[in-house]
Amino acid sequence: MEFIMDPFRKKDMKKSTPPSAFLQQNNYLKKGGELIITYQLEYYEKNLISSIYIRCLSVYGYMISIKHEEIV
Repeated sequence: MEFIMDPFRKKDMKKSTPPSAFLQQNNYLKKGGELIITYQLEYYEKNLISSIYIRCLSVYGYMISIKHEEIV
């Protein structure tokens, strides 16, 4: 099983690992005697979250500019 150090850095990904393997792959880490299972996000999901955030900020800015025009 191949592990990927950082899902958001392409240089850490091995070419034989398909992008869809991120959510299917579990990373097991031992910490304080307990087993921690973490799921890594796929690269495109990070970009999707960023674009949604930017769109929300754009809509918010547009609404504020409309409200400012009504006041003036």
